[in-house]
Amino acid sequence: MLVAVNAGKRPASTPSDRAAQVRGQLPASWDNVSVTAWPGLTAAFCRQHGACVIIRGVRDRSDLRHEYQLAVMNEALGVTTLLLPARPELAAVSSTVLRGALGGCDRRLLWPSLAALGKSSSHS
Repeated sequence: MLVAVNAGKRPASTPSDRAAQVRGQLPASWDNVSVTAWPGLTAAFCRQHGACVIIRGVRDRSDLRHEYQLAVMNEALGVTTLLLPARPELAAVSSTVLRGALGGCDRRLLWPSLAALGKSSSHS
């Protein structure tokens, strides 16, 4: 799994912390799955690690338009992209929404580690 590092965004934690949080949410039995933070092109990561498919989630029409453009570029670079629709109950969830509402959002939408982070930061 790849945790993309986007210099244009300001996540609440470091890329390595985000990768560790993702790894922590995967079943322990998935010991053949690694999670890596990567600041470069996803297609370059795929080539370097022998991956031939990128799986991306799509929440809505605007995501689809953006992800389709990336998929076309990645295909030109030799990596196929599979786009999967989000579950309807999660389609409106984004990092921007969660950052803005972390103190009062529905914690069922968060991984337990993020829900705990929100609780501790709202009391400080």
